[in-house]
Amino acid sequence: MEPWQVTNPDAAILAPSVNPAAAAAKGMTLRAFKAVGAGTATISATDRPVCNPGQACSHLIRAFTATVVVVG
Repeated sequence: MEPWQVTNPDAAILAPSVNPAAAAAKGMTLRAFKAVGAGTATISATDRPVCNPGQACSHLIRAFTATVVVVG
C-alpha cells in the first residue's frame, strides 16, 4: 500500500503537531493535530496499493474521514 494521503484540516481549528515518540514506536511518520481554535474541522485520508506493471493487483482503496468539533 502507498502511504496514506492526508487532507489537512482547517489550521485555524486543528494545527499540525508532531509526536516523535509515537512516530518512533510505529516506525513511520504519524500525523497528529492539536486543537487551537473553536469550530468544526474534517480530517480525511486515503491509501491504495502500489501496482507493478504486468502484475495482478487489487484496486482496493481505503478511506478514512473524521469530523472534529472543538468547543472553546
